[in-house]
Amino acid sequence: MIGKSFSIFDFVIPTFAFIHVIAFSASLLYLFRSQRGIFKSKFHFLEFSIYLFLITHLGAHIAGWLENSIKLSDLINNKYGSNFLGGLTFGSIFVLFFAKIQKLDFFQLFDNAAMALLIGISIGRIGCFLTGDGCYGVPTDLPWGMAFPNGITPTSLKVHPTSLYESLAYASVFLYYKIRKTDNCPPYGLLGCKIMICYSIIRFAVEFIRTNTKFMGLSQAQWISLFILFCASGCMYFLKKDIKSSALIQSSEILKG
Repeated sequence: MIGKSFSIFDFVIPTFAFIHVIAFSASLLYLFRSQRGIFKSKFHFLEFSIYLFLITHLGAHIAGWLENSIKLSDLINNKYGSNFLGGLTFGSIFVLFFAKIQKLDFFQLFDNAAMALLIGISIGRIGCFLTGDGCYGVPTDLPWGMAFPNGITPTSLKVHPTSLYESLAYASVFLYYKIRKTDNCPPYGLLGCKIMICYSIIRFAVEFIRTNTKFMGLSQAQWISLFILFCASGCMYFLKKDIKSSALIQSSEILKG
């Protein structure tokens, strides 16, 4: 664990912010290299990137503020932390509206953005681990249990390093689909749905060994994960149904011809 900050040539750099800038940059680099004409120009992609950065961070901070139930003034003074699911929600809504307004192929953009998201979360969770920001797990006697005495939210007990669990899990999902070469391939939309299903299942499972507040037996993140799972599963069902209908129509037209 590095701690809250580190120094380079007497410059104090916040560890959490530094890692998250790397995570966001890596995600955008992947999206840019894989977009294959989705955007009209490099400047169009730059515009998308700037808006996405601002909106996802706003969503993450607002969700963190609401989750921690603190004063509105703390939202302005950056004393509230952030919540990834808030950023994901705001970012997804933005991508949907941006694609619609700019008349882009939403499902192709969705597939590429989902793969880029896996890169970002994998790196971002390493930032959570290095700073000990409190999203670690419950105490454990397992050999890889770790203490975070100098973390943002310190603990001297050995706990599950759940941030590392998530980072490894999301990286594995990314490599699986990358090795299978299913990214950026039609029919578009299915890959994005599969990734969101994988994300929701991983997040839902990890929450069982993470310190959190429960509501009706589940944490806030687990309820949101169930909602994402429901939406992604429903979307994949209708996409597959539409693909089958299109295939039947094409087959009948060939037979008639």
